[in-house]
Amino acid sequence: LVRAGIQETVASMGTALTPEQAEKLRRLCPHAIVCYDGDSAGRKATHGALGLLLAQGFDARVARMPAGEDPDDLLRREGPDPLAHAIDGAPDDLTWLLEDVRPAESGLESGEKRERIGRILEVLKMIPDRILRYEQYRKLSTAVSVPLEVLWGGEKTNLRAEKSRPTGVGTQGNTPVLSAVEAPPVERQLLRFLMSDAEHNP
Repeated sequence: LVRAGIQETVASMGTALTPEQAEKLRRLCPHAIVCYDGDSAGRKATHGALGLLLAQGFDARVARMPAGEDPDDLLRREGPDPLAHAIDGAPDDLTWLLEDVRPAESGLESGEKRERIGRILEVLKMIPDRILRYEQYRKLSTAVSVPLEVLWGGEKTNLRAEKSRPTGVGTQGNTPVLSAVEAPPVERQLLRFLMSDAEHNP
């Protein structure tokens, strides 16, 4: 990044950003652009980093890297200008999440759409400012054609299937958790809405 003329750059020097690093970074600036690898591991780490940055009140964006490539690959292949353009043109957090998760993709089963929306909500719910969080939920509602009251009513509920909690950002537990607890009302409401929408729009 420095070789591409981007001076205000830091590296987390590990497999993922940590809460402590995000907190220290917030003392220095209000804006951050995440620039991780363009492979599946990099995108997964980006989800985790966005959550930590949003929790600290950052205005966070994400630089789009070519699939399977990292910034150095792009620099070596195309030179500094395309990398600098990727940084300058980095979309905001929600725009990138919608591009990566694709919750409005045609042909999705109701359960898959619900799961994808839940993945985005897991990141957005980290926004501490209630007004800013509501605005992001409103934009998500429009993008996925799900009523805002359904999304906002479940803001404190994890809409994804119960899974083991990860040991850290960028890691994933392997053992599924089977729960005998009935799904929360807002989960059932969202699923009913998605199923009803699928019946009326096959």
